[in-house]
Amino acid sequence: QRVTALESLGKLGYSEPLAEIRVLAEKGEGAMKVFSRWVLANSGDTKAQAMLAALLRSSEPTDYFYAAYALRFFKKITPESYAALDSCATRLAPDAPHRVYVLSALFVHASSDNKDAIRKELLKYVHGEKSEKFEMAQALAIRGTASDILVLEQLLKDQEMDVQVSVANALLQIERRMHKGVGD
Repeated sequence: QRVTALESLGKLGYSEPLAEIRVLAEKGEGAMKVFSRWVLANSGDTKAQAMLAALLRSSEPTDYFYAAYALRFFKKITPESYAALDSCATRLAPDAPHRVYVLSALFVHASSDNKDAIRKELLKYVHGEKSEKFEMAQALAIRGTASDILVLEQLLKDQEMDVQVSVANALLQIERRMHKGVGD
């Protein structure tokens, strides 16, 4: 329950550096450490974001998975955090656990120059596990374009309801951006 609470605080943009959160960010383990760092990074402090991004260098899948997941939620990340995401994606084997989360965050924060190459890697998860398809659609909901609609429409028929919901959200978000004339 505490992990879920910290994750929710992160998603909500909470940034109060409570003593317990600071201790968990330094000495906690697994998701507790990562999500505590997420809360601290919500303050906009680049040092706090660097602490979160440092977990991308970990060989522990839980660390890099949750750190990438958290960074996907930020509107902007520092160039150093982006470089850490890129480095993590490069070092991970194509079948590494949770690699989709690293690619998802990388795609969301990619420059226009890098976006298509990352999209190509991300779209390989169209035939992946439930969580991989879900995460791919989450990234496309944020930065996907009209060119992603055909792939997403195929996934509307997925047998997993969570995937269908994530895909429907992506399609709605893309449509909204197209209607407003926003996107790259």
